[in-house]
Amino acid sequence: MKKILLLLLLLPNLCFSAWDYVYGSSDAKDPIKATYVVTYYADFSTFKKISKDKVRLLYYGDTVMKANSKYNPSDRTFMFSVKIYAEFDCKYELETELSKTHYMNLELKGEQTVMKDLEKNRIITPKTNQSAVFDSACSKR
Repeated sequence: MKKILLLLLLLPNLCFSAWDYVYGSSDAKDPIKATYVVTYYADFSTFKKISKDKVRLLYYGDTVMKANSKYNPSDRTFMFSVKIYAEFDCKYELETELSKTHYMNLELKGEQTVMKDLEKNRIITPKTNQSAVFDSACSKR
């Protein structure tokens, strides 16, 4: 009976991710006027220190690109999510994707496509969307 009770207490932590807001940006201060919006979230319960300078973290980004804009010339607005499990080299400022899944809707919903073209040792450019996730991950080490 004690084992069942313990399992019931642990189950929510095993099944549900706690996504924390990391960073958001857009091409306009007024969200109504924005044609491109991206928001990043991380699940810090997946944080793992691999070595002195390397850490791993699961994160995702929601992206909205409004129709007929410089980012999306088509007549359809695109909304999608990308979930990435990555290893960050905090010393050399690099990111290596260990897994990546695209979702057809925001908040990791809709049809999923597991990507095989994973980026290896991508250089983190300062003051970019990726640098915000990198900074969050590396600040935890």
